[in-house]
Amino acid sequence: MAFLWRPEAETRDPATRPWFTRLDDDAREAARRLTKIVPRPFHQLGVEASRRVRFPVLPRGPEVFDVRDVEIEVAGGVIEARIYRPADEIGLPMLVYFHGGGFFLGSIGGVDALCRGLAVRSGCVVVSVGYRLAPEHPFPVPADDCLAAALWAAGHAGDWGADPARVALGGDSAGATLAVSTAIGLHGLGAAAPSCLLLAYPAVDLTFSAPSWTEFADAPLITTEDARWTWEMYLGEHGADDPRAVPNRADDLSFLPPTLVLTAEVDVLRDDAAAFANRLAGEGVTARHRRYPGVFHGFFTELGLYRRTGLAVAESAGFLRQVHRMP
Repeated sequence: MAFLWRPEAETRDPATRPWFTRLDDDAREAARRLTKIVPRPFHQLGVEASRRVRFPVLPRGPEVFDVRDVEIEVAGGVIEARIYRPADEIGLPMLVYFHGGGFFLGSIGGVDALCRGLAVRSGCVVVSVGYRLAPEHPFPVPADDCLAAALWAAGHAGDWGADPARVALGGDSAGATLAVSTAIGLHGLGAAAPSCLLLAYPAVDLTFSAPSWTEFADAPLITTEDARWTWEMYLGEHGADDPRAVPNRADDLSFLPPTLVLTAEVDVLRDDAAAFANRLAGEGVTARHRRYPGVFHGFFTELGLYRRTGLAVAESAGFLRQVHRMP
């Protein structure tokens, strides 16, 4: 019988949870630390207290030929981006990357190590996008920011030694959702399609009906109630039926490019993300799903913390190299 979430279970040692024994040793230790760093689920902490949480600093990622911060003009403001060039070459592919954080947390700094790793291992110029966050900026603002950033990146690719005809989109969690949103938005504009999509545990559905929503309802980092809360903040009054906000609401996704979907074994989003990959394959998209055992939500960005993260980044880099026909 699946474990059912109960509010009184919030402060219990994670070692007492049914999913704990399924974690790798490094993930178990991280789950214990998270219990101390985040004593209550985010939806109970609230926006401001959640933003004050300070997670351990990750090891610095690999050295990159050039890293610089830029500003991108978007409707109603300016957003930040960070550009990673792996080499002093021209014609390199590009990856536009959107960080996760439930649409209300996260920053380009939080994925710095990951973006360094992806740039070095994939050979891509990586553009990490700091879109505006909910609840101050609900949908469609973050989606519009990401779409504008992708168009900007393609338009300025030559400035960074990148090929505008080989621009991939990627992200983790909410950022992966925004990567799909951006691909849908590009299609709607009649713009060039991305070369591929790299999606780490995307949030794509609002039904909360898949088994993982119950089985891992109290899992580390994001609980089922956290997910409901963050969706509500992000969607505002207009997003629930819009495919750019909730990708599974799209009638047709056959236009999407080759897609790699990564999931964690212990994650409320696991089953929805896997079903999304299956849906894409059923609609003729070249889509592959890889579930990583022994880890929970958020592992993909934690380069240097989990053994599985290195494997996932290596697989992602291999996927990008294959799509872009790089040695």
